[in-house]
Amino acid sequence: MSVPVIRSQRWFLVGLATLVAAPIVSRAAEVELRLGSRQAFVNEPFLVQVEVSNFQAADAPVWMPLDGARVRQLGAASESTYVQIINNRRTESRSRTYHYELTPLRAGELLIPPVSVNVDGRTLRTQEVRLQVRSSDVDEYFAATITLDRARLYVGQRARATLTAWIRPPVVNGRRVSPNEMWARLLNNTPDFGPFPREVANPQSYMRTRPGRDADAAWYALEMVAEIVAERPGLLTFGDLQLGIEYPTSAGRRLFRVRPTDPGIEVLPLPTEGRPAGFSGAVGLFHLETHASPTTVRVGDPIELVIDVFGDGPIETLPPPDLAANAALVDGFRLPDGALAGQAQDGRRRFAVTIRARREDVTEIPPIEYPYFDPDAERFVVARSKPIRIDVSPAAEIETPGLGRLGASGVGTVATPVQMLDGLRDIETREAMLLASPVGPSVALVAGIVVVPPLAFGSAWAAMALRRALAADPARRRRAAALGVARRRLAEAATQPAPEAASAVAAALSGYVADRLDQPPARVAGLAGAELLRARGLSERVAQEWEQLAARCDEIAFAGGSSADGRALVTQAESLLRELEHETR
Repeated sequence: MSVPVIRSQRWFLVGLATLVAAPIVSRAAEVELRLGSRQAFVNEPFLVQVEVSNFQAADAPVWMPLDGARVRQLGAASESTYVQIINNRRTESRSRTYHYELTPLRAGELLIPPVSVNVDGRTLRTQEVRLQVRSSDVDEYFAATITLDRARLYVGQRARATLTAWIRPPVVNGRRVSPNEMWARLLNNTPDFGPFPREVANPQSYMRTRPGRDADAAWYALEMVAEIVAERPGLLTFGDLQLGIEYPTSAGRRLFRVRPTDPGIEVLPLPTEGRPAGFSGAVGLFHLETHASPTTVRVGDPIELVIDVFGDGPIETLPPPDLAANAALVDGFRLPDGALAGQAQDGRRRFAVTIRARREDVTEIPPIEYPYFDPDAERFVVARSKPIRIDVSPAAEIETPGLGRLGASGVGTVATPVQMLDGLRDIETREAMLLASPVGPSVALVAGIVVVPPLAFGSAWAAMALRRALAADPARRRRAAALGVARRRLAEAATQPAPEAASAVAAALSGYVADRLDQPPARVAGLAGAELLRARGLSERVAQEWEQLAARCDEIAFAGGSSADGRALVTQAESLLRELEHETR
């Protein structure tokens, strides 16, 4: 077995020596321009390659300006090395290929001027190429449309949109290309479908007659369905959505790119007339359900109130109900500051809040109101929940526990030699037990017993007195916290989109004035706040600034605006807040 192994190794060494000894034949460097297609159509890109071969070092190609076309590089260049030995002559070549996409922009003759490449210190150029560009007939092979299930939309309204890719079935070498293969070609050449999913909604309904075309010709109709919400007034558009597909023909492939036809639907702004107080932008058709736990409480005890909003509308983005605008709820219960956080689950939006009864005569949680705009009826509606019955008792009083059981003579009786009373030991009176204590109390222990209890009692008494003072004057507590709460709300508004920022600015200002003047926030919302400022003796200039800012907030909240508009609202609100702080002192 050892002889064949040695013989194989010997022939391998001989071959390796021959390869090393073979003279290397170097070829001159070359640059070549290659076209992926000899057919050119307007707005249809085709592949162009610049190949550099037989070089040691080469720079990237330099294109001259093209008249009537656009060039785009596709990724990084690819490299390859080729070695060939014939008659003991070794030929080695190295090539690098740059890939481009060239898109003609108009019909007629297209001149591709020479492309320059710096190769091994020399400038090489490709040959110029002339092509005849024809008008595109892409509509005969490929198109895209978007349709909606509604003929009219309002800002904030949800709609069902269908994107349909119409593909004329290609036939190559007598075989019809399947719809699944064309769907794969569409996916590979369309990186982004916008709001539409990358899946076909009706895989069994590929073949259909294209509207406006020959009724006898069947097309592949690939549909993608998405739920959309109109965000701003004006013509409904889908941004830069563009579909691309590699379409096979008998003469080669063509790369089609089309923009879907717009549905031609105008998005209308929400009306301002008849808008109820507390409306926060919900659009659709909604219902309310509420639950509370516990329903038997004392004054000031926490009650967990759960509000479920459900119906036909964008549940995932529904704004919370404005509890501060519910006068009956504010009158009977203490509410937390700030907007409620919601969570979408089981087809509904759930809001949870902790409320506390103010008085013992409160008998129910009043109906929760949720104003919304019904786009089909074109009117504002207020959804109301059912009231929740509750039992409220007075707040608990602190009772002093007895120090022992009193007998008929009024002297405490002792049940055990050393009785435990509320966690404290009774006084030991037995002589034997007293004499059994070998060590008396230390000075530090005695000092602690004498000094610490009075200090602890004094601190507890002071803390309780402070709490009682604050509880006795809630208006004072509101006034003290008003400025800080408003500034925090404005700081949060500065980071939000314009519509949300406008609502947050309005809530910050109305909340501030309500706290400073000890009023329900509903009385200070919108233009009503200006009348309250005048009634409280504030200057006319401040009242007018309030009216202007409130109107601007309403306009942006329901008609939309840019991020710059939102920041401008925050700046104006901060200035007005300083003036209000000065005049309400």
